[in-house]
This record gives sequence, C-alpha cells and structure tokens, in this order.
Amino acid sequence: MSIPELSILQNEEVRARTSDATLHVLKERATPAPRASRFLPDDLFAMLQELVDAILPQQQVGTTVAIAETIDRKLQSGTNAGWRYATLPADGKAYVQGLTVFHRMLEQTPMKTFGAMPLPAREGYLRCVANGDVDGPAEFPLSTWLKVVRTDVVRAWVSHPDAMQAMQYYGFADGATGNEGWVSIGPNSAAPFEYGVPAGEISAEESSR
Repeated sequence: MSIPELSILQNEEVRARTSDATLHVLKERATPAPRASRFLPDDLFAMLQELVDAILPQQQVGTTVAIAETIDRKLQSGTNAGWRYATLPADGKAYVQGLTVFHRMLEQTPMKTFGAMPLPAREGYLRCVANGDVDGPAEFPLSTWLKVVRTDVVRAWVSHPDAMQAMQYYGFADGATGNEGWVSIGPNSAAPFEYGVPAGEISAEESSR
C-alpha cells in the first residue's frame, strides 16, 4: 500500500528540519488502517464514527482525518496512554460495551439513531451523557467513558499531519538546528492558537516573538 504525500511536509525547509524517525511516524499516522484489521464490528464502528463526527465536526475546520480508524487501530494494538479511570475496564472492553449501550440508549429516543438526529440534538444529547443526566446499563458510568472517547478523538486529530497543517503547527520540525525562530508567526496565523487569545488582542511585540 502506497503512503500518501503529506502536504505539510511538501515544503523543502520543513522536510529538511524533520528527522527521518518523525517523518516515518507522520506518514504512518496518515495511512488508514486496512479494513480487514478492524477491532470493532461494523455496527459499533459506525456508532463510533457518528460519535466522532459529533464531537469534532471536521467540515468546520477543513480536515478529513480518519479519527475513527485511528482509534480502532489503537484498540486493536492494545496500547493506550498508560492510564485509565479506575471505574473503567481495559480500553477494548470499555469501547465495545460503551458503544453497545450508547446505541441501545439512542433506540429509546424519538429519532432512534444518532445519525438521524440534527447536529444540535446530537450535541445536546452528548452533553446530557457527559453530565451524567443520561446513562445506561453498563458496568461503568457512560459519562466517564465519554471523557475517554473525547480525549481519544482530539488526540487522534491533533497528532495527524492534516490537523498540524490546519493549525500551522511545525513543532515536529525540530531537527539538529532547532526550531526556534525559523517559522514566521503572525497575528493572523498560528499566534492566536498558540497564545489562546483572539487575534486582535495580540500585540505586534507578542506576534514577533
């Protein structure tokens, strides 16, 4: 299977400052997992995809990262961040049970399925689950499990080359010469995200740092 070219690394200077090991990882992240190797069965994978689309609607940020596939690959490998909530079982079991119960809960709603809900209704339902106002017959609180799902979704997105491109993030290009000062940061590009304030509130002095 060929590995797609990464737009963020098409810039010669960026590529020159990116180590071979990091480049290999970025290409690996950009390669979708083969269908035959999925951990989740089709119905639960579809449920996960709907959850992902509601948690992080990528059409609003202009990316098409295969987040559900990335999470499924993580479940299949059995690797995680090295911690989990004491009330939750291992990630694979938690995802299977969480998605199963979440689907059954949705069958009790007027819309029957998550996909049939308009986006505002999906967001409202997710907030209710996150707050513990809606729960189901799982071995653990779905509110706790949903925290894990949300974290996994954001981590999968942020670590993908397409998301780095959207955020204009080049921190991975730290090569032997270092990264400080070689990327120009202006008040309307990466600075608002980096400083966490609206672009108009960033002074010329701050934006030139």
